[in-house]
Amino acid sequence: MARQRRIATILVLALGRVGWAEAQPTASAVPVGPPGAWLAPVLRAALDAGVDHGPLDAVLRSAAHDGGIDYRAVAADPRLAAYLGALSRAVLPEPGPGRTALAINAYNAFVLDTLSKHWPVTRVVEIDGFFDHLTHSLAGRDLTLDELEDDLLRPLHDPRLHAALFLGARGGPALRPEAYVASAERLEAQLDDQAQRWVRDPAVLRFDRAAHQLWLSPIFRWYAVDFEAVGGPAGFAHKYLADEPTRQALLAGGYELAHLAFDWTVTPAATPAAAPPAGR
Repeated sequence: MARQRRIATILVLALGRVGWAEAQPTASAVPVGPPGAWLAPVLRAALDAGVDHGPLDAVLRSAAHDGGIDYRAVAADPRLAAYLGALSRAVLPEPGPGRTALAINAYNAFVLDTLSKHWPVTRVVEIDGFFDHLTHSLAGRDLTLDELEDDLLRPLHDPRLHAALFLGARGGPALRPEAYVASAERLEAQLDDQAQRWVRDPAVLRFDRAAHQLWLSPIFRWYAVDFEAVGGPAGFAHKYLADEPTRQALLAGGYELAHLAFDWTVTPAATPAAAPPAGR
């Protein structure tokens, strides 16, 4: 049995080295039956275990607050480096909430790491190749932010993901001060909450009822096809806006569509979090 378990360990490590290209083997692909019937569930558990997002969660909770980020604290935090190492060695989970949470967290961690290494910087676009040239290691593959988004996230056809991805700029969604969770129920709640916060930001969506004009973040234009299944930007906003007259006006249609300018200024630095009172 000890020898069999060593073989399983070698197989799991080998899958980790293969990484991206062969990250989706299933139990049915593994020969089962006496005396190795236990091997398939061992592999399945290993593949579904994913990455521990705890280190990233700790970094976010300590460095992302009041709408800003303590970049110097991020750069000095060894937990982010440890998390990035785990992402590099990861085996992609089966399609599902585990993979979705992993991809979002990886994207946000890569952005956070890049900004902290280039800090101080004024505009994201000042970092050459920020989205389409600089590469990051995920599951044994070096890929850009654009490749991560196009290969793992956009195929999910969930427009809420555009509210979850931290672009590092004021014009993009705010960085959620916690990691996304692999639990289906919890991940759904996080994505709904993030989408709600995003569309209620006047820098993302504004409706002038007097002029009957809808102003949108250019993200809605860049990724227009991703919002088609939910009725376009108006359908997406209708679900998450709180103001009922605006919601009804969006449903009625007949408004003029315009796009806001995107602010590429880097998300501001936050004041370092105060130490907790003594005795707590």
